[in-house]
Amino acid sequence: MNNDWKTFLETSGAHFDDGHVCDFGNPSRELMVTTTGSIFSPLTHYGIIRIDGDDAQKFLQGQLTNDIEQVTDNASQLSGLCNPQGRLLALFRIFKQNDAYHLAMPSDLIDDILKRLKMFVMMSKVTIEDMSSELSTIGLSGPQCEQQLSDAIGDIPNQTDAAVQLDGITVIRVIGQHPRFEFFGDQDALNEMWMKLNVHATPVGSSAWEYLDILAGMPVVYKITSGSFIPQMLNLQAVNGLSFKKGCYTGQEIIARLQYRGKLKRHMHLVTIETDTAPEPGANLYTSLETRNEAVGNIVCAQINAEGNCNALAVVINEFAQDGSTFLESVDGPVLTFLAQPYETE
Repeated sequence: MNNDWKTFLETSGAHFDDGHVCDFGNPSRELMVTTTGSIFSPLTHYGIIRIDGDDAQKFLQGQLTNDIEQVTDNASQLSGLCNPQGRLLALFRIFKQNDAYHLAMPSDLIDDILKRLKMFVMMSKVTIEDMSSELSTIGLSGPQCEQQLSDAIGDIPNQTDAAVQLDGITVIRVIGQHPRFEFFGDQDALNEMWMKLNVHATPVGSSAWEYLDILAGMPVVYKITSGSFIPQMLNLQAVNGLSFKKGCYTGQEIIARLQYRGKLKRHMHLVTIETDTAPEPGANLYTSLETRNEAVGNIVCAQINAEGNCNALAVVINEFAQDGSTFLESVDGPVLTFLAQPYETE
């Protein structure tokens, strides 16, 4: 994280924990307003990798799950990097800024993904670098935030994944229960944007934004779950993160075979868990519907909600995705309730 950005946020009332903004002084109130009002958040849990050079597009097309040719100054996308077994090592948003590609992902993955991408550069004219200390991110959400943003900047992205380029900032519309936008930019530009957003919206911690991602069914891969999930398990095909029409890429054969010849046995679900402590990504799930003491699923991501229990995204074996029979960490643990999916998955 940029030290000047951290200082600016602290001056604005941000409280930090383990390098990320956890709240702005009233976490319970912030959580209550997150799903009902206009909020904005410093997304300090993101890191950003920049990929540039004459061969950047060709290089990325051979590595990622989505069609990089569709990424322009006005269109971003979700995409993933897989191992040869078709399992996601990382999941990120790709956008263009100053003619270079940028990959935004959880900060704990940056070092590993930098090393892996550099392994495959070979003789390509590609430059790969960590931009996490140069670029920062803000999220904006709320029922009225479209008009508020339009008043602040003029033209705004009008559909999911669309982007607008401002002076020093890329603004991207992302999925959500209410209109949501993410801003990626340099220090001076984001400072100015922060002051504009602060007129009508409430600042909240980055965990509140992660909570909105969960409600939107937006999957995430962390370092601890890297290599755990096939893209279809995380519903990537439903959130425009997976292309079956592009050419070959690492893991593509297994992913395509599952799509056209196989049957997916596990799906990601939006759930509520009766606990006031959010489980770690990758935590095991168990069922009372069979006697073997084997995990039937895993937590993808989880956050505490305003009611004091937990919402999560969880990958579960299809036959065990039933209310009252799936539990966290043991059959004696907190019970899961399966909620309606926020989008069509088939």
